[in-house]
Amino acid sequence: MPVLFVDDKVLAQSKAIGRYLAREFNLAGKTNWDQARADMILDQFEDIGTEIYKFMFEKDAAKKAELSEKFNSETLPRHLGYLENLLKENNGGTGFFVGDSLTWADLALANAYDHLGGTDAPFANSPLLAGLIKRIRATPSVAEWISTRPQTPF
Repeated sequence: MPVLFVDDKVLAQSKAIGRYLAREFNLAGKTNWDQARADMILDQFEDIGTEIYKFMFEKDAAKKAELSEKFNSETLPRHLGYLENLLKENNGGTGFFVGDSLTWADLALANAYDHLGGTDAPFANSPLLAGLIKRIRATPSVAEWISTRPQTPF
């Protein structure tokens, strides 16, 4: 279970930790509405993760291949289409998911990019998302983290 220690306090649960850190580092969104939209986008990524787990932990090889193929050909493109539309709703999709600055919703997209293999292929039909990924990864603090982060399987 993920746990965050802050001074002598303990905070558990991934989303609670994420929201706390987003607020601490001004990545939650500037207004209550922006924060709610960022949360909505994070929930969309959680839905994608739920679909990935369906085949990731499948023991039957044939079933795993079938579920993986369905995810890549149907489920992921549908979810990316939703996200592309949400991005487009904010300034035509040329900035960020929410408001006019980087939020944890944007970082979730960059994280998804890595989890989906770190290639542009899944985003071929989502040019606005592909552009946002490039903008996120070009952000100096993000680029520095990517170049120095520990290498892990996830």
